[in-house]
Amino acid sequence: IIGGHSSVGRVYLPMMKNPLRSFGFRVTLAIIASMVILIFLNNAIVYQFTIKEHLENLRMHLKTIAQTSATMINTEYLEQIPLVKEAINTQAYSIISDQLKRIKAANPQIKYIYILTRNDTGKVWKFVVDLDESKAGAIPGQRYDASRFSQMIKAFDEPSADLKLEKDEWGTTLSGYAPIRDNLGKSIAILGVDMDATNVYMMEAKIKQRSLIILLVGILFATVLGFVISIRVTGAIIKL
Repeated sequence: IIGGHSSVGRVYLPMMKNPLRSFGFRVTLAIIASMVILIFLNNAIVYQFTIKEHLENLRMHLKTIAQTSATMINTEYLEQIPLVKEAINTQAYSIISDQLKRIKAANPQIKYIYILTRNDTGKVWKFVVDLDESKAGAIPGQRYDASRFSQMIKAFDEPSADLKLEKDEWGTTLSGYAPIRDNLGKSIAILGVDMDATNVYMMEAKIKQRSLIILLVGILFATVLGFVISIRVTGAIIKL
């Protein structure tokens, strides 16, 4: 009898240990969390780098197409096209239009191809030929505010391409530009080629899908490896 109370008949059971608070579980969780974080950061960096590299490759591709195509334009006929609506009925317009059609047929990823020339102000340009099969195509002489796009302005001197997707009256596109020079080497117009944003988004979606698959596989691998490492570490500590 202790303190007036009998201890006879009492049964002391060992306290059940919460497995979630065990040392082994915490070690396993810490290892897995560390590996997952590293895999996630690495995957995010690789994803951003791949997207930027992909965009840069598209820019270079569009710039090359524009530069090559510009050399194929017959400048003699191009200079004969008057900047009025009736120009679409002229022989010069038909010849240049046919040249643009052949260029577009050889590059099916191109949605729009067109030729613009600038006026004295250099801000508001005018269409010479716009190869748009829909009724929304620009007519010769139609004004276009080029001041919105720095790379287009730059294209009168050298080939260039948009740094990012740009939006105008015809939609969201990624474009490449190149100067069209006459026989004396003087820039008389620019040739532009547009790739629809849908194609760019689809390519980026494929990259994102591959990155997600790699991330999930990495997490699964980190989980398995984390358990293996944890068992070995905690086993050694328990023995010690």
